[in-house]
Parts: sequence; C-alpha cells; structure tokens
Amino acid sequence: MSFSTPAWLFGLLLVPVIWYLHRTGPILRRHPVANLDLWRDARLEAMQAGDRRRADPAWIRRAVIAALLSLALAGPTLPRGGGRVTLWVDDSLSMQRVQSGRTRLERGLDLAATTLRASGLHDVETRVLSSPWRASVGLDPPDRGTISSRGGRSEPQLPDPGQLDRSRSHWLVTDGADANVNAWLAAAPVERVLQVAGDSRNAGIARLTVRPQPADAMALAILVQLTNAGDRVESRRVVVTTDAGVIGARDVSIEPGSTLTIPFDGRAPVRSVEARLSPADALAEDDTVTVDASSLAPFATAVDTACPAAVLRAIRAHPALRASNDSDARLLLDCGGAPSTNPTLPRIRMASGATQAIDGSTVRWAPGFADRFPRVSIAPSLRSRGRLDAAGPADSVLLEAGTEPLVVLREGPPRVVETALDLSAPEIANEDSLPLLVGAFVDLAMGEDLLSRSAAGGRGSLASQVGPLETLRAQPGTEPTVQSRDSTLLLPLLLLAMALLMWDVGTLGRRLLRDVARPARSAQ
Repeated sequence: MSFSTPAWLFGLLLVPVIWYLHRTGPILRRHPVANLDLWRDARLEAMQAGDRRRADPAWIRRAVIAALLSLALAGPTLPRGGGRVTLWVDDSLSMQRVQSGRTRLERGLDLAATTLRASGLHDVETRVLSSPWRASVGLDPPDRGTISSRGGRSEPQLPDPGQLDRSRSHWLVTDGADANVNAWLAAAPVERVLQVAGDSRNAGIARLTVRPQPADAMALAILVQLTNAGDRVESRRVVVTTDAGVIGARDVSIEPGSTLTIPFDGRAPVRSVEARLSPADALAEDDTVTVDASSLAPFATAVDTACPAAVLRAIRAHPALRASNDSDARLLLDCGGAPSTNPTLPRIRMASGATQAIDGSTVRWAPGFADRFPRVSIAPSLRSRGRLDAAGPADSVLLEAGTEPLVVLREGPPRVVETALDLSAPEIANEDSLPLLVGAFVDLAMGEDLLSRSAAGGRGSLASQVGPLETLRAQPGTEPTVQSRDSTLLLPLLLLAMALLMWDVGTLGRRLLRDVARPARSAQ
C-alpha cells in the first residue's frame, strides 16, 4: 500500500485525544452510610481518591471515524499488479541461432519474463508472429519451452497494425534481423522492444530446386542456391544426396552478402533430394534443405484400348507421362471405349464417327493458344471424326474450322478436353507434332505445364539473415488507450466513515430527544 499525501496520516493522532476526552470528568467516590451523622466519621475515607466516571463507549465509533477520514485524505492505493500487456514474439528462423548454448528465442523469452516480473505485470498474453491469432496466457518456464520448441517452423504472419487492441500495451521480442518484422514494428503501436542479437555470421541454403529434363525422362537438374548473410567470407562443403545415396559434393567459398548457385545432375526416379552444408554453423536450420521429389514422377495415364496406336506412342514419348491401368491413373484418354471407373479424373475425349475432310483455310486457333504452343502445327489435309457439342458459357473453343469446333476445353470438375481431330489419320499420326499436340491437350486437362514441373524447398536468402538490420526502438509517445492505474481505497474509506458518522449523529439525536422529554415527564 502507498499514500499519495501521507501527511494526512498525522490525523491518526486524534484517536488517543478522543479517547482521553471521553474518559475525563469528575472523580466520584461512593460511600454509603446509614445516617448523615455517620458521614463525618467517614471523612477520612472520603478524602481518598474516588473512581473516575466510566468512559462513553461512543468514543470508539468517533475514533474510527477520525481514523477513516485521515486514511482517506492520505490517498491510499493498492497495486493492481501492472497493466494489460500483449507480448509479441518473433519466432522467425534467425531467432533459432544458437549463442552460448541457447537460442536467441530462448534468451529473448527469458528476458521478457524477467522484465515483466520486475514491472509487476501479471495480465499478460503471449502471441507468436508465426500464428498471431493464437494467444496463450503466462510466460512460465513450461510456456517458454513450448514456444521455443515450435519456433522457426514458418515465417511470421504479421497482423494488421491498425487492428491491434489499443486497450493493451504491446511489447515485442525480436533480434531485428527480419526486415518485414522491422517494417511492421514501425507501423504498430508497440511500446517496448526487447531486442536480442549477437553474432551476425551465417551461411545457408536459400533454395534447392529439382527439375526433370525434357530431353531425357530419367535426368534431373538439381540447383543449390547458397547465400552468405554474414559479414565475412565463408567456406562450406555442399553435399547432395538422394534415395540412392550421395550424388555429388563440392567445396565452395562465398563472399559476404552474395549468393552462389551450384548445379548437380541426378537420375530419376527419386523420392527425395537433400542438400547439406558442412561444417554446420550456429543456425543449423538453414544448413540442410530436403525436397520431396515424388511429385515429379510421371503422371499415370489410363489409355482407352480404342485409342489409335499413334496416341499411345505419344503418351509413352512424353517425359511426364506413363501409360498405366485405371487403378492408379491421374489422367484418362477416352476414345469411346470402356469408360473409367473414376468419374473425377481429368480426361481427353476423342470424338468418334464418320470421317470428313477439313478445309485447312478455315482452321484457326483461339487467341493465345497458338502463341502458347507455337511448335504445334495443323496440316491442311486434316480430317475430323464426328462432331462436338456446342460450347457452353464456361467452355472455351481452342480450335475451329469455320464455325465447327474441333478442340473444346470444358471446365470441370473434372476438366475435359474434347477434340474432333482424327489423330489416326496418316497426315498427323506420322508427324513429329503429334506428341506436342497430345502434350498440349494433357496440359490443358491437368491445368499445368507438365514439362515445366519442379520441386523446390528453402526459405530464401532473407531467412538466413541473422545480424540485426538496425537498433529497434518503440514509437515515441506510444501509449495504450486505457492506462493502467493502481486501485485506490479513497471511496470505500469515505463511504465507511460517512456511514459511521450518520450512525453517531443518529445516536446523539435520540439522546437529545430523551433529555428533552425527561423534564416534561418530571413536571407531570
């Protein structure tokens, strides 16, 4: 408890004064005698000190009133235990850097816990920037351990500074190495910054990319991009491994602030590719990157037995496709034979029916489609089989002869590419453009360019930045809308004193009425 004007506490000295005033009065001594003549014989005893009149019990009530008024005027306050604080924790990758056996994140959380405890703050909620929508209460050792174990898994998801709760104070724990977090701090109403930093040396793998080679279905091009985010030249050994083991290693030296891309060659099929730097530095999380390469396996394609042999050869020649049965197929070529048992598969549907010649002078691609596949050419002596249904509002006509659609993309799900071209005709079946045309249909049905597929991993060069970009400070004059104040006892003390005072006044009033009424009864 503290007092804003402690001088009023001298009013407590009134308590013994009130007690003394209520106990003073004539000193009386009672000496009963049988006859007044005997009083003279008792004069010796009568001269002795008599008994003081008993004090009025009302002095206790009046002393309490005086004490309460003195305490109220002194302005007593009780600490609430601090204001309402939201602690934002930067758990980006740089906060996982180990210094003196502990990560920056662990050191920052310990610093925050010590500072909060010294400030007497207890209403604290903690939010990490990787998941700012999730709040936890407290910053005890188990809470700090949970935050530390989850740190560095994803990049910060910075909340809108304008949406922060202005009724709370906002603190930030960071190392100042993330430019995005620093920019967010400049706009956010953060009152206090707890910055932890240290050694700025670090080299890491910014990105690992694996891409199939169109010229060789079994070849893989692997690129490892290194970055030196520190201030000194770093030397590392880069080792790349796949399911089959180590496929390459190279010693490199990289200048501070620069990036370096190192190529490696691999052979498919592989399920994963890993790049590793040695020796590892204090930020081990960016010294190893693993990429799941299973998505680069050729797409299983179910081919209808009624399809022309030239179409099956085109599927087998495509680096990203492989002929398969219907059980594991991801794509279907439907030529009017037995339908697939999986109606959700994207498909290429070839019309069947009577053949007829196409006037090559009227054939035209839809705008943008011919530019996307410039190597696909249509011979002027093509033929068509059957007719396609008219395109719906969501469908796209990609190739037409006059007003007759020859290739239509029907939006799904599933996506379906329909064609009336006779792909079994010698004019196209023996052309080199047939695999390209079939590949174009496959890309349209799958909704992606299969020959450009790649698998990549890594967080980029900025994630390896561990040195502070600047010395951070909170915005000047930033204060929460609702200020934290200690709870005051002024009003409760005054109310209690007023209640006792009214009680005392009522007691005196009743005594006065009795004194007035007593002479009247005596006169009767």
